Amino acid sequence: MVGLAIGLRSFLDRFNKSLSLMLTLAILFCFLSSSVLIVSGFIEPSRSEGTGYFHEDFERYEVGRHPINWTISNYEYWSIDVREGNKFYTVTGPPTWTISYIKLPLYADINVKLRFMLLDKAPQTAGWLGFIIRGNYENQMKGRWNGYCIVVQHVFLDIRVDNVKSVAKYVYLDIKPNKWYWLSANMEGNVLTIYFSEDGNSYRKLVKVIDNSYSFGDMFALIADPSGFKIAFDDITLSYKPPNPSYPEDKWERIWYAYDPRTNKLTEYLGYGSHEYNILFDNIWEKNPRFKLEDKIAYGRKDNIGFVSSRTVYFPPGRWLFIIGSDDGVQFYLDGKLMIDDWRPHAYRLHSFEVKFSTSGKHRLLLRYFENIGYARITFVFLRLHEVDEVKPLSRAPSIFLLKTREHGVFSEPARVVNELSPLLREYYFSDVHVIDMDGFRRLLKEQPENIVIINTHGELVPIPEEFINNNEPDLRFLVKLRDLMAEHGWIWINLAMYPFYYLGNARHAGERGWDDYGAYLIGELGLSIILGDISATAWTKTNMAYISQEGKYLSQKFNVHLPVSIKNPRMIMSRMKPAFSIYSDKEWNAVVAYRIGRGFFVNSYAEGYVPTMVLASLLRLLDKLNFTMVKMENAIGESVGTGWHPKYSEVNITIRGLEVVDDAIFLKIRDRLTRYKLRGWLVDGELKPPSVTLSIMIKKHLTIRPVWRIQHYVNVSSRHGKVIGSGWYDHGAKATISIPKDVIYSGDDIRHIFAGWQGDYVSNEKRFSITVTKPLSMIANWRTEYLVQVDIKPAMLISKIPLQHNKMWVEKGESISIRIPKEVLILSNNTKYVFLCWQAGIEGCDKFNPELKLNVLEPIFVKAVYEPWYYVDVESRYGSISGRGWYRNGSIAHISVSPSVIGFPIKHVFEGWSKRGVMVSRNATYSLIVNGPVELRAIWRDDFSIAITMISVLVCATIFFAIVLKRYWTAEKIRYQAELEKIDKQLRILDELYKDGKISEVAYRRLRREYEERKRKYQK
Repeated sequence: MVGLAIGLRSFLDRFNKSLSLMLTLAILFCFLSSSVLIVSGFIEPSRSEGTGYFHEDFERYEVGRHPINWTISNYEYWSIDVREGNKFYTVTGPPTWTISYIKLPLYADINVKLRFMLLDKAPQTAGWLGFIIRGNYENQMKGRWNGYCIVVQHVFLDIRVDNVKSVAKYVYLDIKPNKWYWLSANMEGNVLTIYFSEDGNSYRKLVKVIDNSYSFGDMFALIADPSGFKIAFDDITLSYKPPNPSYPEDKWERIWYAYDPRTNKLTEYLGYGSHEYNILFDNIWEKNPRFKLEDKIAYGRKDNIGFVSSRTVYFPPGRWLFIIGSDDGVQFYLDGKLMIDDWRPHAYRLHSFEVKFSTSGKHRLLLRYFENIGYARITFVFLRLHEVDEVKPLSRAPSIFLLKTREHGVFSEPARVVNELSPLLREYYFSDVHVIDMDGFRRLLKEQPENIVIINTHGELVPIPEEFINNNEPDLRFLVKLRDLMAEHGWIWINLAMYPFYYLGNARHAGERGWDDYGAYLIGELGLSIILGDISATAWTKTNMAYISQEGKYLSQKFNVHLPVSIKNPRMIMSRMKPAFSIYSDKEWNAVVAYRIGRGFFVNSYAEGYVPTMVLASLLRLLDKLNFTMVKMENAIGESVGTGWHPKYSEVNITIRGLEVVDDAIFLKIRDRLTRYKLRGWLVDGELKPPSVTLSIMIKKHLTIRPVWRIQHYVNVSSRHGKVIGSGWYDHGAKATISIPKDVIYSGDDIRHIFAGWQGDYVSNEKRFSITVTKPLSMIANWRTEYLVQVDIKPAMLISKIPLQHNKMWVEKGESISIRIPKEVLILSNNTKYVFLCWQAGIEGCDKFNPELKLNVLEPIFVKAVYEPWYYVDVESRYGSISGRGWYRNGSIAHISVSPSVIGFPIKHVFEGWSKRGVMVSRNATYSLIVNGPVELRAIWRDDFSIAITMISVLVCATIFFAIVLKRYWTAEKIRYQAELEKIDKQLRILDELYKDGKISEVAYRRLRREYEERKRKYQK
């Protein structure tokens, strides 16, 4: 890496040759905010601390024929590094100030520089480099400058120095011989600041590099022209002092040293930073499987290391408690005064002291610490001590918040606690109860309401909001803030499981460094000490049994809370603080105990198996201690108003929602306003007060109020028809008589209602009954509605002919009936009849056409069966086929016909006409007439024999001819048959002879014989 010396161009112009200046560069990165360096008084270092003047053969060089003698004081801070023929004298520790002798190919063999090089990226201070120049340097000064030039040299051209772009910054100083001067460089964030002190007490800024991405600085001894590199002194002595505590306001500055266990001192300077930015902190370095920590404390060391840490803090006036814990040694100074001195190896332990600041102001805090070996921890906390006399009387009972976030519980199940505790709180008139999550908790911390109760359902773990977590560690100001909220705003914090404040929890950090897999961070015993302001406070119980105190017995009796006489495995607390109350105890140990913190309280209410009950008992005792009285109402029936918790001696108005004045009496109506309670008075601790809608009373003690009632129930008797008797209000236990005067009520001539009994709270068919009233009653009279159904016949003459069971009848509403009548009715012998036409419900028209009428009776019904006359048309004829005979509706047309009109052979019958009652009415074979009565028609025929006579003559001749022919035929056939028979007989005889002679077998004989006999029988037929 190459850095160009300032003034290179003029040097090349003068000597006509090139210059190659090799410089050792260091990368400079820093972060965080800048600090203010306060230079304390420096003492001129003694030469006896160093090594004296350097010898001629090593430290003495000829530069421009001017020898330079170098002296380094307090040599233990320096080391020598030789690389490629160049020698570097470097401050031990992180690279800071360096003296370099660099050989150059110039007219001068050696270039001497005082250089600061800040290599670490962490914030650091290069310490103070002191120098004193001796020799007749003034004789060498020629030119326009009267002193030395300090140069800050940069690599990048766009670096901003004092907000101005620059490659180099020159600062001219008037340096006097034989006088100490001091330089220091400080890195914060990306800002480099160089300071200069002339007297060791005051300082001033020489240069400030705003953007220090990459830079270094040199101090040159120059005369006349800075490009000449001419040395202007004969000898120089250098000294180094580590950075002094600067007491910044924005962090705990830490200056690290090695610790020597043999001398019990901080020795070798290791470096500046890293720092602690939390004003309160608890740094733990340990190997713990649960938290996966195995830290190097700083600078690669885990043992034999320490620091000096300083900070300026503003304190308002008041009493303050400082708590400091350490493993191992610690010393603490307040404004330069040693307050805690425990500078020896030991296990972790706490120290505390109180101090009172009469006025507000800034104070300087200095903490010295060392770690020997093993477990390492340093804790710093301060908190304000609040006086108990700051308590103000409360005007209302505190609101209760059940803290239930998504963080898990330790020895507690948050959801179960909420489910069990909520109904118990309501039972004891804690109505203003809210369940809050982390967002709700954050709002409370921000808004800081007065006088609230927070019940932590997470047990040993307290959920901590994200804004109280810095650098992946909980900020202990969170616990101090909780304590301040108790003390200043009257908060009441109730812990319900095991060791209070043992863990801080945030699920977002689960599994991260220092947090377990559920998001819990171990605070340990420190949490309880912070809350109580007592480092001796502990919940590491040494007894496994606690016994009820007198306060516990008082609670059990006064509030009717079941509290066991003893509890097993309690988480008891011992503290120098006197408890505000303790419900259980065992000598100096207390369980279910409260401690006053200023205006508020901290309560630990854990008792194995009785958590909800103990939380309730704690609340009851707290409110009792805060001079609240509980107004309890028994037998209220309705919703009581004004009951609950009230400040003692306050005026309270007690009532029951729903009370009203009716006829100069006070009633409470419930159950749909069918039961009312007549208020006879208020019973207050055994004394009966007169009835009133609102009872005004001054509360001096816990009260139980009981309204005295006369209960009345409303009996509602209703009926859709007629009048019923018995409705009204009745005292509880009285008898009510219910009745109905009439059991049949007519609504006109065709509707009637029949009493069918009672339904509701009493079921009976009695018209009159009595019932004992013990609740609101409702009874309804049931009625059966019947409609008149009337049936008529048209024409009226048929009424006597048609059998009807009832022509008038009462039918119950909704029933179905069936009316049947004959389809036909014969009268006047058999030639006139009446045929059913339809059912007529109105005056005209037809509705139904079936003689069987089915009706669903939903109203009164009048129906008429309509018949019409039919007449028989009788047609007679000796010959032919007639049509048109039958029954015809009155007024219809009958078509009568006969076919054929000529019939018969050989004798013909010829149709002559139709006769009605002996009178010829038509000669046509087809006759039409209007039927308006019975009709008898006769067909008239005449006979014609001419064809018959002709046919008989022909028949006689044919018969004679046929007889002659037939006789001849039969004679010939008879002769042929006789010849065949004779032939068969002959064949049979031949067959018999052959059989007898044995010429044919018996089987053949029999078969042939059967065939011949069969043929013979055929011809014989």
